[in-house]
Amino acid sequence: MTFIKNKPNRTFSKEYSDYKRYKLPLKKDFNERCWYCDTHDWIYQWHRRYQIDHFKPKRIFPELENNYSNLVYSCPLCNSFKSDTWNKEWINWLDPVEHDYNKHLKKESCWKILPLSKEWSFIYYNLKLYLHIRQVHNLMDDLTILVRKLEEKFPLETSTKELNDLKLKIYTLREKILIKNEQY
Repeated sequence: MTFIKNKPNRTFSKEYSDYKRYKLPLKKDFNERCWYCDTHDWIYQWHRRYQIDHFKPKRIFPELENNYSNLVYSCPLCNSFKSDTWNKEWINWLDPVEHDYNKHLKKESCWKILPLSKEWSFIYYNLKLYLHIRQVHNLMDDLTILVRKLEEKFPLETSTKELNDLKLKIYTLREKILIKNEQY
């Protein structure tokens, strides 16, 4: 399975003196997804809980603190695991806009994320992409996509009772998973 569905593209050109003001443009440019793990922001109550990561940590690169090209839309898990990790001797993080993560990470059919190279094992282990919760997030995302496809193909007002019951079961399952997710 493809790891990243839509590659981000930094299109925002306005400059702010406070990096926090970039959150909504980042959300758009990063397709409403964490660029490290590909988790959609709805899983963490939309953008309210999503964070702005300084790709090159602001503690080490203070001159880049408000530079849009150094900012990444990130889920709370990835941002906290990545933190200020940086090694100036070698490049250990690859910018998601400049590099195709699909060449380095993949999702298995069971929603498990795996590295495709030794170099990417660093990112895999530092972001803890092996955690079960990552599989749960991917499953929830796929369920949501499935429900949306069902709704497009069979709008509520034209669907049969059987199909509406199926959609309701999928929604209920997704909500149960979401509630469990909140407990992590």
